[in-house]
Amino acid sequence: MVLNLPPLPDTLKQIQRFLNVANQFEQRDIAVAYWSRLHALQLALKMDRKSKEAQAVSVALLDWLEKEKKGNQSSEIRQAAAAKTHLEEIATRLLEKAYELDLAEQYGKPIIHYFYTAGVLFDVMQQFGELSEEATQKRKYAKWKSVYISGCLKSGETPVPGPPGEQGAAGGGKPWDDDDEMELQSFLGGHEKPGPEKPEAGSGASHVSPVQPTSDFTPSPSTGGEGASSSGGPSSSFVASEEAGGTGGVKLTPELTLKAQKYCKWAESALSYSDEPTAIDYLTKALKLVRTGVDE
Repeated sequence: MVLNLPPLPDTLKQIQRFLNVANQFEQRDIAVAYWSRLHALQLALKMDRKSKEAQAVSVALLDWLEKEKKGNQSSEIRQAAAAKTHLEEIATRLLEKAYELDLAEQYGKPIIHYFYTAGVLFDVMQQFGELSEEATQKRKYAKWKSVYISGCLKSGETPVPGPPGEQGAAGGGKPWDDDDEMELQSFLGGHEKPGPEKPEAGSGASHVSPVQPTSDFTPSPSTGGEGASSSGGPSSSFVASEEAGGTGGVKLTPELTLKAQKYCKWAESALSYSDEPTAIDYLTKALKLVRTGVDE
């Protein structure tokens, strides 16, 4: 069902990021779109129940949610526990992809988009109750990095990869506020899909103060449990089948097996943003590794 949403009044501008993420995922993961719009509706009802403009938005969201739930039997939509796990897996994979780009110092819109979207999805998860300590740290890290990197690129600075060091000292614990949101929306230019590109450093733009996380978080691709794939895409099962039945017959070390699993998970993450060239590249690397034992 297509959502026909009227323009947001100023009183509901804060729900825009959740609607943007829902729009991004609607065609490839309806559960993410569903819970993002439900969270937007919950916030809208708290912010403005009286104005006709806000009521129109809330009614449109409610109508879409009711019809979508009625026509969808998946556990990720009908069961809160399954939905929470699913959203955390998606957010964690986005964070892993962003962390990979960060360590490779590939700074531009894609890395900011990955960090930004992960932060929004952790916000969406709050409708299921208080976040775990680990999820809370991931959320803070994703938000801090999105603001920090975009601020650096706007001011022509080179971001420092990894968790915050001296570059995080100026944050002062400031939350991800409306000003940060506007800066990020402006920088991302309407949430373009990530793709290979060069950093675009602005000239004369003001630096956005980073938000310092309460503790360091270093993402690492999961091999099972939290963050493991449940969507049927490339996963460790792909690696296992290739190792067992591939033409090379190579016995992989645990380290190489883990690396092949990472390639597959990163390929799946790229596919979630319709980035087929990157997905093909990672899958090709995984296939070569399990067949030959050689990591490019």
